[in-house]
Amino acid sequence: MQTARAILRRFAVKGVIWRHYLDWAIANVPFHLQPILLTVCTVFFFFFAASERRSILGNLPIVLPGSSPLINHFRAFRTLLNFSWSIAEAANYRVNKANFIYEIMGPEFLAELST
Repeated sequence: MQTARAILRRFAVKGVIWRHYLDWAIANVPFHLQPILLTVCTVFFFFFAASERRSILGNLPIVLPGSSPLINHFRAFRTLLNFSWSIAEAANYRVNKANFIYEIMGPEFLAELST
């Protein structure tokens, strides 16, 4: 029999249940509402994923010395928002079998790099 701690572990920030909710949202929520949903989820995780937020905030002064702590909080939020977009795009590709389309901008620069 599972203990309460083992059951609640699924709902933790690093748990699996969030991935199931994301898959459901990608399959059922209209695409024009996804930015709103991702922003709301990022705000939620920004406050409840304290250890991850502190890790980002701990690395920012090393990368950007002399930066304001308030600005670093906005940068940490932006980092989490970009991460949520990355996870959502991966889920969209996995759930909807979406085509992956890319375009190389500046092929002359790519040719220059390859020489």
